[in-house]
Parts: sequence; structure tokens; C-alpha cells
Amino acid sequence: IGVFTEADDRGRTFLTGVIEGAPAHAAGVLVGDEIVSADDRPFHAVESFRGKAGSPVSLQIRRASGAAPIAIAVTPADLHPNEMFLRGVKSSARVIAADKAHIGYVRVWSYASRRIQFELEELIAEGPLRDADALVFDLRDGWGGTQPQYLDLFNPHAPTMQVKDRNGDTSFVD
Repeated sequence: IGVFTEADDRGRTFLTGVIEGAPAHAAGVLVGDEIVSADDRPFHAVESFRGKAGSPVSLQIRRASGAAPIAIAVTPADLHPNEMFLRGVKSSARVIAADKAHIGYVRVWSYASRRIQFELEELIAEGPLRDADALVFDLRDGWGGTQPQYLDLFNPHAPTMQVKDRNGDTSFVD
């Protein structure tokens, strides 16, 4: 359905990311929502949707601590990660007017494909971000894959980046 989830120490599952253009986004699911159940069964990130592509699944969502859950129907789809992340990049690109400036925003869920770099270049050169005075390049909480050289788009001398692997080990890359 195009989400990232995380369980807390009490076993509750919260949405930490909702990819623009994916089924969960279209259904109105939000970052921070607690998923209480799926089709009246305990929620499992993959198993709750296995074999249900094209058929609505009723999620019980809690939007605030102690609030009653609300039902949101989301229709799972067979998602291909690279295509989903590419659509998410395209769908997230927008310009926000702020005082005398126009701030461009784009969410990069994964940088593991040259196609994503090409799409970013297009969004900035010819797409909705071309008239932005500044740019927020949101790389938080995605699937990774970036190389510092991708930022050469803005500066031919890529900055040092701190990267954290899945084991929590950090290192610096030039």
C-alpha cells in the first residue's frame, strides 16, 4: 500500500512514511497514524495485504492517543518498489509560496536508481521546481541508495555525508 511502519515498545504500529501516489496516500492515510487492525485482524505490514490486490482492505486507524479508531478503506496494488519510489518523487514535487520566496519541495524515498536522479534533474530543470528560489530535498526515512555524487547537481564538490547502515553503524563518505 506504499507505507513505512514502525512498532513501538508496546507493540503498536505507527506509520512513519506514506509514499505520495501510492494506495495508502490515495486513501488518506497519514504519517503518525496508528494502525490498529486490518479487516478486523491484527495488522501485519505484508500479510494483511497478501493476495488482496484490487480488493479494499478496511484499516482501523487511530489518529490521536486515546481516540476512537476510524475506518479507512485502502485498496492494495501490486507495487514494484523502483516504480513506486519514482512516482512518489514525481507526486511530491511542489512549490510553496513563503513571504517573498518560492520554496520547492521534493521527497526522495529511494535513490537506488539512476532513473530517480534523472527525474529529479527534470523536475528542477523543466518541471514544477524550475521556478523555485530554494529547494528542500527531503531524504528522510527512505530506502537509501544515494551516493554523494548525486548532489553534484547542486555543487560540483559533493559534501561529506554521514550514512547509517541497517545495523546502525555510521560512517562518512566523500
